[in-house]
Amino acid sequence: MLRGILLGAALAVGVAAPAAAGDLAGYVRHALEQMEYQWNNRTYSRQYFLEQGNLQQGGSWTYSFNTAADEVIFIAGCDQDCSGLSMTAFDRASGRLIDQRRGSGKSMEMRVRPGTGRHVIVSLTMERCSTQVCYYAISAVH
Repeated sequence: MLRGILLGAALAVGVAAPAAAGDLAGYVRHALEQMEYQWNNRTYSRQYFLEQGNLQQGGSWTYSFNTAADEVIFIAGCDQDCSGLSMTAFDRASGRLIDQRRGSGKSMEMRVRPGTGRHVIVSLTMERCSTQVCYYAISAVH
């Protein structure tokens, strides 16, 4: 199920990209494959978002959403030029840190238990990137 969504996302980005579409699609595909590797064929009930893009080293991407379950699982992956991501999740109403993780590989998972009906803010940071930008993919499900 996730594999089809990820492949469609990678192809859509590759088709929409300018001149070096083949190269770009390869980097995006690698990030999506790393995220899928972390999934290891697990199932889920609801997907909150699936996002892919690029960040410079030290750059962050942030997203907020309302939870529909006690536990939310964040999965992220990055391309072949990346060697580290970090994730942070906050409760928007209280500003309380829910969890924070650093990874030294090309994929990572963070499970949080904010509770049902909470407004969560998640931030993904590109910790280490050996090129000008690195591509990432991130999703949250329950």
